[in-house]
Amino acid sequence: MNLMIDGSAVRRERQGSDGKARTIASFDCHLEGIAPHVAAALSVAEREELTVWLAENQWRREGA
Repeated sequence: MNLMIDGSAVRRERQGSDGKARTIASFDCHLEGIAPHVAAALSVAEREELTVWLAENQWRREGA
């Protein structure tokens, strides 16, 4: 999964058949769970990966 972080904004990008990255979903990095509009744009595997990323990100924020 390709996550691009820009300040507090996170974008999930996919590579198109033309080789260009396309933003599939975007959200605030401070979220603790997956927002419905983000979940709707992701596959099951992507949602699972994002759940792990959010948990790790939460742990980093709490440790800071």
